[in-house]
Order: sequence, then C-alpha cells, then structure tokens
Amino acid sequence: MQKKVAIGFYGITRSLKFTRDSIYKNIFTRLRELGYDYKIFLHTYELNNYKNIRTKESSTNIDNEEYKMLNPDYFLIENQDLVIKSINPEKYRTHKDPWNTNYNSVDNFLLGQYSKMKLTNMIEQSQINFDYIMFLRPDVEYLHPLEYAYFNKVVEKKISIPKFGTYKPSRPHFNDRFAITNQETYKIYGKVFHELFEISKKEPLHSETVLTKYLTRNDIKYKYIFFVFKRIRIDGSVDPHDRKLRTTSRLG
Repeated sequence: MQKKVAIGFYGITRSLKFTRDSIYKNIFTRLRELGYDYKIFLHTYELNNYKNIRTKESSTNIDNEEYKMLNPDYFLIENQDLVIKSINPEKYRTHKDPWNTNYNSVDNFLLGQYSKMKLTNMIEQSQINFDYIMFLRPDVEYLHPLEYAYFNKVVEKKISIPKFGTYKPSRPHFNDRFAITNQETYKIYGKVFHELFEISKKEPLHSETVLTKYLTRNDIKYKYIFFVFKRIRIDGSVDPHDRKLRTTSRLG
C-alpha cells in the first residue's frame, strides 16, 4: 500500500521565491520518485513588515501572496499582529532573553511554535491517517533530496532530524529546523507551544534547549540524517552561518 506523507510548512515564507525550486526538486518531486503520496499543509502569517534583530533583517516590502507558490492542499494564513496580541509575548519574559535582542528573538520563537501548533491542528483535523508527518520551513534551500532511509528510521517514538547545524550544548544535540515524525510523535513534536508559558516561568526560552528538554521528557528519541539545507534571508542572501554548506556536506 502506498505510504501517505503530510508535508507541513510553518512560519513565515520570507524567501520562498528563492527557495521554491529546491523544495519542488528535493521534497515534492523526490517524494513522488520514492512512491509516496502526499498532501501539503501550510500555516503562515500575513505581515505588514518584518524585523529580525539577531540576523539584522528588516523589510516593509512583504509579498503576502508568496505562499501560493507551494500550492498547499490545506492552509491557514493569520495576521501576525493579531496573533502577537492574542498570545501576549510579554507574559513569557520572566527570564532574560538568551539572544540579547530585547526579546525580539524570543517573540519570533513563540511565533514559530504557535505556527507549528496551528499546522499540527490542521493535520489532525484532516483525519487522514498519514504514515509520516514532516515539519519543515519554507525559507530554506534544500541541498539534498529525501531518501527512503530518512523515513525508515521513524518508528515508534523515534523521529528523524538533520545531523548538521545541531546546537551542541543541548543533550542530545538538536536541530530544530526539520523533522520527520509519525502518528505516535507528531502531536508531541508539533504542540510544544502549549507548554511554553509554564516553561518560561522556570527558564529562558532558548529554542533548542527548551525543545530538547521537552522532547526528552516525552520519551522522543532522535535519529540523525544527512540532510542539509541553507537558511535564506528575505533578500535572497544566505545566512552567514550556512554559507559553507554544500551538497557534499555531511555534518554541516
């Protein structure tokens, strides 16, 4: 029987015009080559402007129609300003900003996890019994095609995540930008947002640190895969930390 895959995009599209070709080649076309059936899910934001202090990005020239390039089967677009008001990010500021960005990066982390949660809800509400559920970002250039082995590692409470770009202080090392999950794990992985307020009372909201502890507490195990991609900024430039990554990269 043909395996079913949910392709779940979350977060801002920001650079999709630059990453689209790699998504079609290494994600969509590759899944068809592997013989998998898939549906595309997307949650993203309607923006009036974009600002990221840590990466020194700022723009008021936002294309809020960019998401249509992915031709999603299921999608939800929310106004980011209204979401920010509804989640009230100030209440998550018991501890210091671990990135020293006056909480801009913390707010972006909250928005990312909120988006992932809404995406997960959409997948759940579709009532399709997917064999695999992928969580991925639309603003990265994928250098490697998907492989059978990436999916075959996903059994019981094991998920596949990239070996490169892991945050070394976290134990085990964690990359929070991509994951392949299954029916047993996707709701755990995708709904961490519900836990963040209580977590914020106890420790700073540093993405990889928080997610590693949360997944470990829920008995999720990682299986590392050699799947490399570059983060692409809103102007099409490559994130400085990713400029040395190549298709031949093994660890990143």
